[in-house]
Amino acid sequence: MLDHILRQVQGFERRHGYRPNVVFINRRHYRVLRHNYPNLFQADPSIELGFRIAVVSEDLMSQPEALFLRPPPQAA
Repeated sequence: MLDHILRQVQGFERRHGYRPNVVFINRRHYRVLRHNYPNLFQADPSIELGFRIAVVSEDLMSQPEALFLRPPPQAA
């Protein structure tokens, strides 16, 4: 599961030229992550992974999706 999420992040970065700041997952994915990687959720996951994990219902999202919620900063 974590490998799939990281592939989503890498794909987003290749397509857009910057990293996402959030990955949306459903509750089932969250349970699998907590079971397989319990230490991942001991501290703030944005520090460990470089993005936040947002948990939504399975009705809203069947697969993990990486997004950037605000526009990236403009180059000077």
